[in-house]
Order: sequence, then structure tokens, then C-alpha cells
Amino acid sequence: MFKIPPGYEVTVRVVDNASEPPVRPSIEGLVDFPHHLEILEESSPGKSHALNRGLLNLEADYVAFSDDDMEFDPQWLVAAINHMTNCDCGGIQGRIDIGGNLPHWFDQVCKELLGATTNLPEGAAVRGLHGGNMILQHRATLAAGPFRADLGPRGAKSGYSEDIEWSSRLLMNGVRLCYCPAAINYHIVEASRLKKAYLIRRQFDYARTETMLDGEATMPRWPVHSLYREIKQFVGALLVSRKSRLSFHYQLEVSRRAGRIVGLLIRLWAQGIFRTSARQAWRQ
Repeated sequence: MFKIPPGYEVTVRVVDNASEPPVRPSIEGLVDFPHHLEILEESSPGKSHALNRGLLNLEADYVAFSDDDMEFDPQWLVAAINHMTNCDCGGIQGRIDIGGNLPHWFDQVCKELLGATTNLPEGAAVRGLHGGNMILQHRATLAAGPFRADLGPRGAKSGYSEDIEWSSRLLMNGVRLCYCPAAINYHIVEASRLKKAYLIRRQFDYARTETMLDGEATMPRWPVHSLYREIKQFVGALLVSRKSRLSFHYQLEVSRRAGRIVGLLIRLWAQGIFRTSARQAWRQ
């Protein structure tokens, strides 16, 4: 269990998000738990609903977020609070690494697909936070507002980017976010996710969601006019040797490009460009 910084008290909030069986009996049976524990219940399935329930009526100086499949380094919270005490940032991204027995082919690219953070220097600015290990000043969370319920995992359905979208609102509110590698947690990944087919599908879904959300940003990374370029590069990527197509990293790249194209198409449709063009063609 993680250590508490001197002069601080910690309350751990666990949100039971319509679990079957309920988590309360097993958690209440814990002995010698060193922190004050609150068990909250949220009947609406979805990680964003659970996060919003956890933030409700919260009184604290700092708020730390994690997931149910994370293991904490003993110095995690001490390192995070020390960093924020000596930094003018409103929130930090702690380091996330992947724990457990990993296949021999499971490299850094694969780790980052499952939430591992990119190696950055201490105090480096970040554009988005990973929900498995982020710590913020409480007043910053109030400025961002609730998490979007249409994003993130919902029951058995995979979902992404509720944390990225939420932290983008932090940035728009002038909250500085930076990286703290000393505040480290370990994502313990179940065996079903340590498969190439799963990672290829995840790459597609992640790229599609990120590109869709990018259309709502004030400074998008992938403007809509890049659709033609993305399609051209996607087709070019397909025109390779059979040996290259068997490469796992090639398949990840193709999946990423396909996700970007689908995300851009959804953005165009949402902006009414396709529908406007169709009406004009019909009138002609």
C-alpha cells in the first residue's frame, strides 16, 4: 500500500459501478486497511458515470484517480504531492508502466496502447492525462466539470478517451498539466488483452475516437482537409510486399490510419458537409 505524505490524510473512494456481484462485501472484509474508506454506488453503467459519482460532494485539496487494475508504488502519492507542492501546475500525469508476465514481442508501442505513459522528463508539459494515474488540485477538477458519459468503457463495451477529453477542458481553463515520473503505478493487464488481435482492434478504436474528439478542440491536430492525405497514405501503406503485411507493427500502423480516416469521416458528417453536398447534388 502507498505511503501518505506527512501532514496529509487520505480518503479512498471506491465506486461500485453496478458490479455483479457487488464489491461492497469483499471490500468491507478488508482488515488493517490503513486509510479511511468510502464505498459509493453508481447504478448507471459506464466509467464516466462512476468517475462523476466519485467527484460528487468531494472535499479535498487534491484528487487522485486510478483504476481497479492498478498496483501502487509505495512512494506514489508522496512523490506526486512533493511535485505539486514545488510546481505551479494544477495537475500531473504520473508514470504508468505495464506489470505482469508479458509476451516477448510486447514492446513499448504495445505498452502505450494499454495505457503506459511515454517517457518524458520531469515537469514536461502534457496535453492529456491517462485516468489510471492522474493527480489534480481539487479546484481544477471543479473547473473542468463532469466527465462525458458518451465516452469511456460502458459495461462490457469498450470505450476510450473520457480522460483525454476531460483533461482537454482543463487546458482550455488554463490549468497547467505536467509529467511526474517518480509517481509510478503499474497497470496489471489480463491475459486476454495480451494478444495481437486485441491490440490491432484497440489501435483502430483509439485512433477513431481521438480523431473524432480532435474536431471539437480549439487547435485540432488533424484538420478535416487532411482526409484526402490520410486516404492517400492509407492506400500507399497497403501497396507493400506480402512479407511486410505480415509484420505486426505494419498491421498496427494500417489499423491506426484506418481509424483516423473513419474518425475524419464522422467529423465531416457531424459538421453536415456530406449532407450539404448531397442536397446540392439532388437539386442539380
